[in-house]
Amino acid sequence: MADTLYLSRDSKLFVSTPAGFKETDAALKWEVPILEGFSISQTDNSSEVTTSEAVGANGITSRGMHKFKTSTNPCEFSFQTYVRPYKTGNAAATEEIGATNKFSGQSSNESAPELVLWALMASATQLNDDGHYVNPSAGTAASPTGVVVNPGVAGDNPTVVDFSKSVIAQAAAADLIFEVNEMTGNTATQYTAVGAVISEATIDFDIEGIATISWAGTAKSMSVTSGQAKIVGDVSERLTGSASPAKFIQNKLSQVVLDPAAGGLNSGTAYNLVLTGGSVTFSNSVEFITPEQIHTVNDPIAHYLGTLSITGSLTCYLNGDTNSSLKLLTDSLTHNDTVNSNAINVTIGAAAGPNLKIKVDNAHIDIPSTSFDDVVSLDIGFTALGASNNIANSSQVSLEYKSGES
Repeated sequence: MADTLYLSRDSKLFVSTPAGFKETDAALKWEVPILEGFSISQTDNSSEVTTSEAVGANGITSRGMHKFKTSTNPCEFSFQTYVRPYKTGNAAATEEIGATNKFSGQSSNESAPELVLWALMASATQLNDDGHYVNPSAGTAASPTGVVVNPGVAGDNPTVVDFSKSVIAQAAAADLIFEVNEMTGNTATQYTAVGAVISEATIDFDIEGIATISWAGTAKSMSVTSGQAKIVGDVSERLTGSASPAKFIQNKLSQVVLDPAAGGLNSGTAYNLVLTGGSVTFSNSVEFITPEQIHTVNDPIAHYLGTLSITGSLTCYLNGDTNSSLKLLTDSLTHNDTVNSNAINVTIGAAAGPNLKIKVDNAHIDIPSTSFDDVVSLDIGFTALGASNNIANSSQVSLEYKSGES
């Protein structure tokens, strides 16, 4: 009988950023609550060598085989989180991690436990003490061209994640630690994705549920260590146990406005769609490089970012009201320009908050497909494009977090 068993439900995820990522702090561990169904694994590659020859003088033939381990593949991981906006500075001091709010740099900012993941995915390489996640290759906090995450400091301003600043070849890497606690005892086994990069995130908003994000990524390697002391996160604001925890977003309250620009589907007149569901997928197209030397086991040495692809799908009933979904369908069928240019603003959750807004400045809309169910519905696909439909520009997409707290 096993002396020690582990239950996946009794697990935590920590994002460990290296020293220097936070401007004046050492390495930090950020606690991010996750759902059941997470995974982390690493595989390897091998080569088989066989022999085959004719029968010898003694009637014996060689039928041997040998196998070599040639390389390891990048570690792969996936997990799911809820979208949970909150405002910093309202929780107890012990939950704010000392005198300085390490998560946002300031008090009364709109934030979320998963915000550090968006910052890493959108190519932020540093968190300044003033709360700005920046990509110095595209500017600095003093020059807004380099601000990847801009905290909503004054009044009711949201915190904004800007994907148009994702213009570097290699993203900042962090270690993702999946801590699986023992059923008995005070130690844990830690599965670590070393040098992890977020490659894909999908926001889902089925109206009957709670807004979630499905994350996937790769890392240079995986390590497993047992008998470890349980991690106490350096940054774990407004999680379970807080007097005012981070809020969940109800998808039933979501809204969307599709606003064609000049040359768009409806000559600048907006469509108002009532959603029954939808999703938006962000992909960094991450590729790892692995050598191919013989007489050694080759490990991944580096990664690079490929095409930034942001695509989505919105579902709604076929509605004949003025400038609703039926009008969008008929306009799509008669629009003959090679590219259509449309702004899409999706508000997931209540207008006053908590909510997450997805703002696509320039999108190409596909002809919607019709599903002839009990109630006829449309599936509207779109692809985010760069400014001025220029292939050299990154996709003009931003995320806005708003807690609805005063």
